[in-house]
Amino acid sequence: MQLTPIYLVIAVSALLFEALILWRGHRASLLRHYPFFYCYVSGVFVRNFAIFILAQRGVENYAEIYWHSQAAVSLLRFCVLWEVFRAVYATLGGVRELASRTLLPLLGCFAIMLWISSPTVPPHESYFTTFERTVSLTQACALLGILGLALYYGIRLGINIWGMAFGFSLYLSVSVINHTAFEMLEFYVLIWRFISPASFVGMLILWTWALWSYAPNPLLTPTDPSNGQERLRQWQRAWSRIVITLRKVTGYG
Repeated sequence: MQLTPIYLVIAVSALLFEALILWRGHRASLLRHYPFFYCYVSGVFVRNFAIFILAQRGVENYAEIYWHSQAAVSLLRFCVLWEVFRAVYATLGGVRELASRTLLPLLGCFAIMLWISSPTVPPHESYFTTFERTVSLTQACALLGILGLALYYGIRLGINIWGMAFGFSLYLSVSVINHTAFEMLEFYVLIWRFISPASFVGMLILWTWALWSYAPNPLLTPTDPSNGQERLRQWQRAWSRIVITLRKVTGYG
């Protein structure tokens, strides 16, 4: 498969920025602070480099290798989601436990519902774009929940986690819109092939800037433990009201 000049520029740019992020992570000793994030970047770099070589050599089953490896990379993005989660709630054990008991089960249920509702199609491009849209939407909703709880509890984010989360959210948003438009608009096919890779490079550029040096989340100001417990109880009461409302709407209340 011969890469077009535009796609060649995008592919080479992605490899360069991935390598730069990994090099800077090693040089600035960030690997030990964000191991799951760099696990994702390493996996993507190896996959993209292999895909680039296979495309240049014109391998016969290139399309099959590309889409299956892309599906694996989509699942590997959960490493970034987990890195944001563990960094945001590193100092709040009670909140972290509560978030784990609510967000993670909801994430699993949401993914199952989306998967069941997705159309059953043969394993070709349309199947994988549906899979990509489903995974991206699930990850975007989970990231929104994580950051929403951080905002509720007044957790300030450092440049590292802010850039990681912001870049990730922008890419996921573009991915969901892009793959949805691909399924609905025939003329969008030519545009679709370049928007996702280009938005991925944009995310890498933002990550390169945000993770150039170690800048963790600011330390929380010590507060009275009773105040934290009260805020936790308020959140639990609010969550209970949401559950009751959902049961009434769905007819299970």
